[in-house]
Amino acid sequence: MGKAETSLLACQHEASLAERRHLRRGDIIHHAGSVGRTWRVLSGSLRLDVPGDSGPVFAGLALRDDIIGVETLTRERCAFTVSALSDCVLEPWSAYTSHHELQHILARNALRAAAMMEVRSGLSASRVRNLIRLLNSAAQPDEADTPQALPDQCAMAEITGLTHETVCRVIAQMRKDGELKRASSGKKQFIVQLRTDGAPAVTC
Repeated sequence: MGKAETSLLACQHEASLAERRHLRRGDIIHHAGSVGRTWRVLSGSLRLDVPGDSGPVFAGLALRDDIIGVETLTRERCAFTVSALSDCVLEPWSAYTSHHELQHILARNALRAAAMMEVRSGLSASRVRNLIRLLNSAAQPDEADTPQALPDQCAMAEITGLTHETVCRVIAQMRKDGELKRASSGKKQFIVQLRTDGAPAVTC
């Protein structure tokens, strides 16, 4: 890498630190149809929605290291409304990146699409568990055993295509089975300890 490229990357890094965005759950970073920019997700989880005839329609998730707003690189308007499911930290992202990083982004997007299929189909208990597993997998390596804030249950119902009542019932069963342990902090956070045998907590 030449001196000019090194200098450019250093400037981009300093700028990204200065322009990082900290979102609280429910905050919106993009509105569909508005002008936006590209961001890398450093921590937290976000949901992507597209406009529907009767309101927003869930279209996907963005987790740690994902890039949102890529469509703004080739068009003026955002395709999705992007809102935080948990507290998030974002940094500006530029298309000026390495071929290796782009390969990782494409591979991650393909794996995310496959994981979302398991969140949107199958038994209700499996859908909820797969969603929680997906969200938990995006935590930083040193946060594996620390409390995680789950999305509110209405959002989980929309993402999994289930009713709010069903999600409540599955969450209650998971707590009873010890797969979710409420944190002692008093906040709506849980220590996630999902079983690895693949069996659903309940069959409904």
